[in-house]
Amino acid sequence: MDEDRRYAKRVNTSLPLTFRRLNQNSSRLEAEFIELDERIKGGLKWAAREQPKLATLLRLLNDKLDTLGRMLAEADAPPPRNTLINTSSSGIRFQWDGPVETNADIEIIIILAAPERPLKLLAQVVGCEPGASAAEGWQVRCRFHGSQTESIQHLTRMMTGKGT
Repeated sequence: MDEDRRYAKRVNTSLPLTFRRLNQNSSRLEAEFIELDERIKGGLKWAAREQPKLATLLRLLNDKLDTLGRMLAEADAPPPRNTLINTSSSGIRFQWDGPVETNADIEIIIILAAPERPLKLLAQVVGCEPGASAAEGWQVRCRFHGSQTESIQHLTRMMTGKGT
């Protein structure tokens, strides 16, 4: 892909973000979790068309599981804070206080509004450089892992004001 097309699809905004480093076991489990989450989202879309009442119940159960997951994850990651992020379909760049180890597997947690809910994405840090000024902190560049297409598209829609 040429550079012009790559940068034309990038989106910039400021959102509450945090992340946590993953170990090998948690990386495998998180990847499995994200795959299941993508499958659930597809099933909910089908149920909304075919069985609206069932879809409502399934959405409530999924929300309950998401809440439980947030409760468990809060202990592992620093609280989210507004930071400038830049995304594309293949990766993300964000500002952070300090350096993050290159090649580290991380779970990025972005808080989206309406309703306030975390969006979790798995990524690998591909680079981390100091910003142009101390106020810019460190620029952390990451490549998304695996099949997270629906979540990435949802993030892009929310960042551009085209999603709910």
